[in-house]
Amino acid sequence: MRKSVNKKKENKMQWQKSIIVTVVLILMISAGSFVATGWINRMEEEKSFERLYEESAELAGEIEANAQKDSEQLEMLATVIAGYSDLSSPELWSILDSYKRVGMMSRLELLMPDDTVIIKGGQRVDVKGRMSFEEEKAQGVHITDRETDILNEEDYILRHFVPVVRDGETVAMLYGVVELGNLPEELLMKPYDGEAAVYIIEGDTGDFLVDTWHDEPGNIWALGEREKWLRVIIMSS
Repeated sequence: MRKSVNKKKENKMQWQKSIIVTVVLILMISAGSFVATGWINRMEEEKSFERLYEESAELAGEIEANAQKDSEQLEMLATVIAGYSDLSSPELWSILDSYKRVGMMSRLELLMPDDTVIIKGGQRVDVKGRMSFEEEKAQGVHITDRETDILNEEDYILRHFVPVVRDGETVAMLYGVVELGNLPEELLMKPYDGEAAVYIIEGDTGDFLVDTWHDEPGNIWALGEREKWLRVIIMSS
């Protein structure tokens, strides 16, 4: 009888030891799995950020290259324009209107010394109070901050200016209109296999030039009012 009791005690102790060992093993495996999962997640996160940084730099380089090409095209056209005494002539505008897509630019327009703009077909639009020939002339070749289109004030654009010089005098400022609403499509912006949102921010003002997440471009200082951003590529102009 005593042997039977002792045997039961031994079996109970062995069973308890087995349970303890099993529990310890489960805890060790769980801890190891948790550590491994955390390490893998950190590695994946670092890789994701590295990829975003790389694609941001690539996209910035693409934009800079396109801006440089646009400037070269505009300077070449400015030389052609300078040869015309009448800058609203149908002959000249048949040439300018043929440049419907020049790099990032969607169309060409001429800002005149009397603060009028010659648009498609040689039509004139009075822009006094909205644009200044003297101010744009003083800056020479340049790209503006985000502005509204003279044809539709709801549309945001950039203007890429170059002077039209004749006999040493600037007779007009030629500019290409960059439609910000079409810019992502024009540059085929598909970072992160199309799973990332693209934000291009004007460095001086904080205005968004491109925002592929929201319908209405805002300003960087209004971030708290916007929906949470999960995937972001940001570049300053």
